[in-house]
Amino acid sequence: GMVPAVDVDDVHITGSFGVAASSSGEPFNFDAVSRRADAALYEAKRAGRNRVAVAPLVGPGPQPVATILRGAA
Repeated sequence: GMVPAVDVDDVHITGSFGVAASSSGEPFNFDAVSRRADAALYEAKRAGRNRVAVAPLVGPGPQPVATILRGAA
């Protein structure tokens, strides 16, 4: 069947995102970057709606899971 038209003024969408990157000059490890992005996503979800969490680049010593950025309310 056909999908009914929706008035966009009645639609409210929120989003949470986890972002991770690899270090320049290091071999790219998809699984490691994906795990860090996933952990950052869950930190963003814990922080509330409309958040972006950025995973830190891997380095020596203890690292925070993510830095939370707040989106527009």
